[in-house]
Amino acid sequence: MSKHVWSPEEVALRWGCNRKTVYREIHRGNLRAFRTGMRRLGVSHADLVRYEEDRALPRADAPPARPASSPSRRTSARGSVDALKAIEKELA
Repeated sequence: MSKHVWSPEEVALRWGCNRKTVYREIHRGNLRAFRTGMRRLGVSHADLVRYEEDRALPRADAPPARPASSPSRRTSARGSVDALKAIEKELA
């Protein structure tokens, strides 16, 4: 079992969402976290994997999903907002 402690920022990078979404899941009680200092939170690897399995998110050993991008084509701001809302909807 891994002893890695994930910061909310690392979890957000892994999931491809905003860190505020991770903090919201922690404060709702959906994702277990603990204090690592006065103002810092940490998420154990086991709790992260359990959360992902419960919600059918990508496995811990899977590489993070990145959207394919073309250098000649830019994503509109509206498309980014829609994508973020879809992720947040899955996490809710």
